[in-house]
Amino acid sequence: MGSSGEDSNFQFSDSGQILVLFLISILIVIAVCGNVALLFAMYTQPKLRTTSNLFIGSLAFANLMTGLYTMPMAFIAIAFKGRWILGDAMCQLGGFIDQLTICAGMVTLGMTSIDRYFLVCHAVKYSDIMTRQRCWACIITIWLWSTCVSIPPFFGWSSYEFSDSSYTCASGLGSSYFKFYVSATFPIPIIIIFPTYYFILKSSMGGTGAVARSKRHRGNLRTAKIILLIIIIFAVCVFPVFLIGIILSAGVVIPKSQGLAFGVIWLLIANSSINPILYGLLNKNFRTVYMVKARRCLGLPHLTPHKSPGLSSSMGPVSTVVNGNEGSSNQCTSRCNFNAVLEDH
Repeated sequence: MGSSGEDSNFQFSDSGQILVLFLISILIVIAVCGNVALLFAMYTQPKLRTTSNLFIGSLAFANLMTGLYTMPMAFIAIAFKGRWILGDAMCQLGGFIDQLTICAGMVTLGMTSIDRYFLVCHAVKYSDIMTRQRCWACIITIWLWSTCVSIPPFFGWSSYEFSDSSYTCASGLGSSYFKFYVSATFPIPIIIIFPTYYFILKSSMGGTGAVARSKRHRGNLRTAKIILLIIIIFAVCVFPVFLIGIILSAGVVIPKSQGLAFGVIWLLIANSSINPILYGLLNKNFRTVYMVKARRCLGLPHLTPHKSPGLSSSMGPVSTVVNGNEGSSNQCTSRCNFNAVLEDH
């Protein structure tokens, strides 16, 4: 497709180009390694494949696609001073994957918030409402919807073209298709996310007296802080492009600013690197599996209640289950403890 950035008024200096390429390299490593680690943990540990975590797995897959395709393609474009050298077919595929994963990620975040709402606020009825079959049906529907939303440019409604302002292949920012895409991708998840996380936060912060001093309530406070962080980062990454879509849909003409376009698009893309950190490292179940796997790879001694002060005593036998080095009676005890930990949301 070979679009050139020579006429662009948004060019990096040599030092700026090196800095941006370095930062994108970090984002690529985090997005790929973080999401692969999250999916690998779910694959190797059946108890991590809860109905709640199925949505996290779907989100990780979408983010991984961004890290494997969208980010490297942008890296190459920036390295070649805003010129697309990979041909029209790669640009078309890249634009489709980019918008497919953004839509799937957004809708999945909305469904995740619904799942967490029932998990925290209606725990007794959760297993009856969010069955595994319903979760898989929701995930399949999300990806089918995202495909339908992202495929119209292949049939003549707008087109995927290289943008030397965002260094990605995408549909035109002011096209009728872009307005449709924004309307089909962002409003419903945003309308769902903020109220559900508000009620989750309210429920997690509730309780006084003895209840407030309980271990469960302290855990809820930690959950509330994580949720608040998720909401803030989500708003920072998503709101700019949503706001632009609303303004354009209202018929307001936005002066072209390639710096603005670059910032808005890359906030969305960077979210693919942030999500595995938020949903993986901040989740004690995933974090425990990461620690066990890392210690095995490094040849370090297995974790025990006495050697791992950062973990509760119930976490000590985790390595016994994963590595299977203990006797049958210990295996049973360890497996029961591990199951209890993984099921403790």
